[in-house]
Amino acid sequence: MANARHEEQRLTLKAWDRAIVRGAAVDGAVKLDVSQSWQRCLDARLSPDLPRAPIALDAAALHARRELPWFRLAQTVLAPHIEAVAGCGHVLTLFDADGCMLSSAGAPGTLEMLRDIQFMPGANWRESVAGTNGPGTALALRRPIHVIGAEHFCEAWHGWHCAAVPLFDPFSRELVGALDISGDQRTAHPYVLSLATALARSIEQAMLLEA
Repeated sequence: MANARHEEQRLTLKAWDRAIVRGAAVDGAVKLDVSQSWQRCLDARLSPDLPRAPIALDAAALHARRELPWFRLAQTVLAPHIEAVAGCGHVLTLFDADGCMLSSAGAPGTLEMLRDIQFMPGANWRESVAGTNGPGTALALRRPIHVIGAEHFCEAWHGWHCAAVPLFDPFSRELVGALDISGDQRTAHPYVLSLATALARSIEQAMLLEA
């Protein structure tokens, strides 16, 4: 499986180079959700050389958004799972509907390395700001997505994979945020998106019961 994943990433990187660096048409070498996201990023004239996501929330704004009822409930639901996520080298994060990260927890070494690209609370990972990425693209599509390595629009994110799932208010179906599990792209596995989806559904179920 590792060899197949390596070959898939090699082909994806070639497609990324053709489309993003050389300006050729986005082709079918990558999955449709990714190629369409790349095209949105190109149309918006985003730079693939972005070194880190921008900080959008200061301490006061971050604190205020963490007081939202759905977020406090989500934190309670996720707390028992953080150790397991950390144990496999990953981090578990929550975002608001604007793509701003509200919390991150998990493997200390991974958390520290991700700070280099400002994958951290307060940063804006909306697709229109940070290019194709798990949480930003899940919010844009309003459905789960797993973005792996060179599927990211920005080269600085290529070392990572992000399995993200949007979160909806169970009554109004309003988009309230997203849950994401991220780690080294070499550890990407379909199970990660399945886990993220299960945790997101648990949060929505808790919101339903809390009402």
